[in-house]
Amino acid sequence: MLLDKKLDLPGKVERYTYEDATRLILFAIRLRPHEPFLYFYVATFYSALNKISKSLFYYEEALKRGFQDWEQIYSDVSFENARNTEKFKAITSKYHR
Repeated sequence: MLLDKKLDLPGKVERYTYEDATRLILFAIRLRPHEPFLYFYVATFYSALNKISKSLFYYEEALKRGFQDWEQIYSDVSFENARNTEKFKAITSKYHR
């Protein structure tokens, strides 16, 4: 059974720190490695922690796996640190035209 985007994972992990949430989502990725939204969630958490290289790595992994929620990509406040980089623009241009 595949995980459903309707799980609203960020809402369920709000009571945790970004470090805790990152560990939880990385665990979920081990269980469901083909779920692209999980990779994006990790990217947002790493961005919020100002770990930009890791954030952009997981962002690109999400895109490789088919994540295409461009509205969320461009509006998620937690992803702002990573989104404001030239590398973000380069990665995005490879997958979104």
